[in-house]
Amino acid sequence: MVEYNLPGNYWHAMDKNAEAAYYFSNPLMNAAGLGISTPPMKDQLESLKAKIFQGAKHVELGFMSSPMQKGSAQGQISPEMHGRQEREAMRELARINKISLSVHATPQIGGMTGLGQQGYSEETRDNAMKEVKRTIDFAADVSEDGGAVVVHAQEFPRPITEAEEGEKFRKFEGYKETDKTTHYLVDETTGEIAAVREDQKNFIVPREEEKREAVTGIPYERAEMDEDKRIFKPEPRDWDYYMKKTKNDPDEAAKEFYKDKLDAEYWHLKGQADEYEAGFYHGKRTEKKIKEALKEWEKLKPHLKKEEDFTTYLRDHEIIKLIPPEHYKDPVHYLKEKLWETQRRISYHEEASVSARERIAEIEDKRNRIKSMKDFSLEKSADSYAQLGYYAWKKEKDHSKPIFVAPENIFPEQYGGHPSELRNIIQKSREKMVELLTETEVEMPNRPGRKVDNPFYQKGISKSKAKKIAEDHIKATFDIAHANTWRKYFQGSDKEFNKWLLKEVDKLKQDGILGHVHLSDNFGYVDDHQMIGEGNVPIKEFMEKLQKSDYKGKVVVEPGHFDHKSLRAALRTMDSPIYRIGGDIVGGADVLDTHSGLTYMPKYLFGEMTPNPKEWILWSELPME
Repeated sequence: MVEYNLPGNYWHAMDKNAEAAYYFSNPLMNAAGLGISTPPMKDQLESLKAKIFQGAKHVELGFMSSPMQKGSAQGQISPEMHGRQEREAMRELARINKISLSVHATPQIGGMTGLGQQGYSEETRDNAMKEVKRTIDFAADVSEDGGAVVVHAQEFPRPITEAEEGEKFRKFEGYKETDKTTHYLVDETTGEIAAVREDQKNFIVPREEEKREAVTGIPYERAEMDEDKRIFKPEPRDWDYYMKKTKNDPDEAAKEFYKDKLDAEYWHLKGQADEYEAGFYHGKRTEKKIKEALKEWEKLKPHLKKEEDFTTYLRDHEIIKLIPPEHYKDPVHYLKEKLWETQRRISYHEEASVSARERIAEIEDKRNRIKSMKDFSLEKSADSYAQLGYYAWKKEKDHSKPIFVAPENIFPEQYGGHPSELRNIIQKSREKMVELLTETEVEMPNRPGRKVDNPFYQKGISKSKAKKIAEDHIKATFDIAHANTWRKYFQGSDKEFNKWLLKEVDKLKQDGILGHVHLSDNFGYVDDHQMIGEGNVPIKEFMEKLQKSDYKGKVVVEPGHFDHKSLRAALRTMDSPIYRIGGDIVGGADVLDTHSGLTYMPKYLFGEMTPNPKEWILWSELPME
């Protein structure tokens, strides 16, 4: 970056001494303090050059490929499309022009829990982590002074109202969520997902435990019978029933609802198993009698001369009850057929009973494996981000500052979109990283209930040192425009919403969570990446808070399709001066309205706006100068 040392009172925000000089007009941020992101669907080396020409002092590179898929020039840009020479060129460009770099992993990752279309899988989670790791590798190659590796924290779907955990009054309301809200549960072993909707009901016959003293003395649950109609009458149990049972805990209520649903199949199978086992034991007794009768008859038959002798000789014997009169002439043949039929029936009852008992055991085990999606997912995401923080720590080498993993709040419909959820993800991930660094054995999320050797253990690192390492390598990216999309669900005025949002920012800063910031604008519905100052995001107030809190991280403008206009729009919105000469101050509004062509033709061109002189020729065929 060329620097001019002009005499007099000339001052430019891009100069090295601007850090102190720009406070003469008390702007929120000067031109040297704001960064800008590159379009993730374009070549990142060329995009970096364009952003340097536009005057950015910090540039965030980004990608748009599917996780662990080969990139393509048709918009699927991946880290590995840029080889060693290009990475070295980016590093040199950043060093020569005295700019810093951060990197944004592909937004197609979709969180770090392993959630996919078929439920949760370790393969999906592993692919997501590998995608972030190759982004960390890229960041380590192109940046000399560390920086953020941004990852979208869209961990799992959850109802809008559940983001307000612990709040006394509900601030947000989704579409007709009063009785349509869906709560998700996860089988922690298989990763299968079950859904419970608040407008559903279970129909359960109440049971109470009794003892069959006369038979076995074994406790069992007896269903209550309607004595008048002589039927077992089920009672309806709705969402309110389960909320009352669990003291208004929606996660626990969903689990109780689902367990009752499993129990319906459990009792059906138990009844079948009991019946088949009774048939099995009855068959075994009959088989024994037939075998005894067959043995006795085969022994006596040679001594009997005619049919009458059979009836006379065995008149009072048990065998006579097993043989119908029409088979008296050949009881042996009849008894053999009867034995075959009985043994087949025994086999059927045995197989049916065993199958039912196995399914009962599976249901009983499944009842203990069911977890709320929130609990299950947070364990997975914390473990993933902790491993990535460890990987970033190991990749630093000669960097002057840490490379850190920076989960970013996305949209209200996904966990991680609410500021408190983002804070929770960061805190749990840091706790998990401390555990990984200091414990010789650790319980891994993909092996619930089992301790395994910890491959991340670092001998000699204390808990306090591990905590500092975790804090340096796992920080939040806060996107104020993403947070503004909560506005469409807010039950209050715009003024009240802005107050809530800025209060959440205070909490993030106070808890040491914030490490990176994204800026753009919108109208509170979707994240359209409007130019700053063109929507209703309280950006100016947000930046004032950052400045007062002595925030040290980067602030990156995400331009969307407005590209070069966005950085200047940010400077205009924040009343930032660009330069001073001869007593006159030129600010962001002056540059935006003249150079970028909102009202006038541009006086000069640079970066992507500059035509290629080999392709663009004047009618006179004179070369461009």
